[in-house]
Amino acid sequence: MKRLFLFCAVIIGLIGAFASCNSPVQDPSTLSSASVWEISKNGNSLFLGGSVHVLRAKDYPMPAAFDSAFGKAAILVLETDVDRMLDAERQSYINDQWMLPEGQTLKTVLDDAVYKQLENTFGDSVISLLSQYKPSVAVNTLQSLYLQQNGFTKNGADLYYLARAKEEGKFIDFLEDIKVQIDMLGGMADSGEDEYVSAFLNALPLTVSEAAAFVSEWKDGTAALIETVLSVQESESSAVYKTAVYDRNAAWMPKIENYLTTEKIEFVIVGLAHVHGHDGLLIQLKNKGYTVKQLVN
Repeated sequence: MKRLFLFCAVIIGLIGAFASCNSPVQDPSTLSSASVWEISKNGNSLFLGGSVHVLRAKDYPMPAAFDSAFGKAAILVLETDVDRMLDAERQSYINDQWMLPEGQTLKTVLDDAVYKQLENTFGDSVISLLSQYKPSVAVNTLQSLYLQQNGFTKNGADLYYLARAKEEGKFIDFLEDIKVQIDMLGGMADSGEDEYVSAFLNALPLTVSEAAAFVSEWKDGTAALIETVLSVQESESSAVYKTAVYDRNAAWMPKIENYLTTEKIEFVIVGLAHVHGHDGLLIQLKNKGYTVKQLVN
């Protein structure tokens, strides 16, 4: 489970505010591969972009290929509608899925030593604010806080282009209901809370450097690190891999194929972990006979 937490940072983008950034024109003499692919068949096409859900201010502007795909697309497609998190109905659902049962707290569900380590690392005042949440939700929040303290935000390519699409009045569509991600996060540590929290704490010293490595790979349009992480995750925590990657990719494929039956061009942006790997969208599309072309910046 040692790579679970950076894995989650790549695939989960539930919460985060958008900070707008201007994108200057890139020098056309400097070309490099991008984490964007043109998918085509029978005269129809779409763009598929991989996103890391955590970026730093210095990671902007967006790669030129992302801007190009966005400019050509009539429709922006994201994993889920994060704005629905604010709905009263969804807030009630979140409470049901993310909060511990009445009478339980992090202190009562975690081993004393694990809880003490958590408290020593982040401080009792921070942990007390999360005491009513399930360990998986608390850990996700703490990871986000830790990354923010080290210059990262949840302002990845998906939220960046969501804001631009809203500003430009571009049509926006989604691959799944927000409930899918709410359920996934709420159940990620079921029956293994102590191991989950301990793994998170042990991996914490490498969190920033590995997040930076993911971002570098995303910028370069390469996949060595994410392929390794996917392989390790499937081996070490197959249930999480199945829920977070395999099942969701399988559910998205019919929708993506349907987009490819229309003349309108879509720009589909998903977490980088959904693009690569032997269960990834790229290999699935190739196996179904679609032409897959990687863009350059």
